[in-house]
Amino acid sequence: MKQKTIAVIVMTMALLACQNQSTTSNTIDTNKTTIDSIQSLATYLTGCYEYNVGQDTIRLTLKVNGTNVSGELFYDMYEKDKSRGTLDGLLKDSIIETNYAFNSEGMDSDAEVIFKFKNDSLYMGEGPQGVKDGKGVFLDKSKIQFTAAFRKIKCP
Repeated sequence: MKQKTIAVIVMTMALLACQNQSTTSNTIDTNKTTIDSIQSLATYLTGCYEYNVGQDTIRLTLKVNGTNVSGELFYDMYEKDKSRGTLDGLLKDSIIETNYAFNSEGMDSDAEVIFKFKNDSLYMGEGPQGVKDGKGVFLDKSKIQFTAAFRKIKCP
């Protein structure tokens, strides 16, 4: 009876050990898949984009390396100030949060610009903005709406 109990305990421990190895292996695979997914998204997002409404055009060039994002943004708004500058930020999940350092009419400025990747498109965030420490920022990120859909274009 005592040997049967020991045998059952040993078999149970062996079974649990096998299950734990399997779980550990799956966790590693899941992390690798997540890393692969991030890199795939980064590769997909890298490129040039354009948004047109009437005579207004916004052009965007993105370079995504893992979670680091850099690029250029150019606003060409009809009968309004144009601006051109650089983006520097991070990709987290499907959100790209950047600092836009730009020049408009001879003035250097900084502003927060946020994009979201959804349904195979890149959308620019719009919402109430203010100024904090001399930089344009979103006042409440929970109120950002992503409605301006950029189309991917061939880079010049």
